Amino acid sequence: MVIPLYDDDTGLLVLAGTGDSAVDCFEVSTSEPFLSQVSHCLTDMSTRGVAMVPKLALDVLSCEVMQVLQLTDNCIVPISYQVPRKHTGQEFHDDLYPDTVGTTPAMSAEEWWKGGNKQS
Repeated sequence: MVIPLYDDDTGLLVLAGTGDSAVDCFEVSTSEPFLSQVSHCLTDMSTRGVAMVPKLALDVLSCEVMQVLQLTDNCIVPISYQVPRKHTGQEFHDDLYPDTVGTTPAMSAEEWWKGGNKQS
């Protein structure tokens, strides 16, 4: 069984197969080529499951745009996806981190039921 993880903000798709030792990452585009492989990670152990780490836990100073945790029979393996950038280690690259869905709702349920449509 293939486990897909998609990050709508970055357009990255991670595919990991249960029982497989490979974790692949693709960039999804609306034009051809629709999928471009970004990385192919091979581990020594077979995958039992994968999960995406919340964005608040990413190391933004090292340009980490996504982190996946691979569950194996014996351990959890962190797999980091970083954009190669020339930096001093103290710079924040805001172009790598677009606005994302937050925990504060844009409107109340009552406003939504009345037909409201607010973004923020």
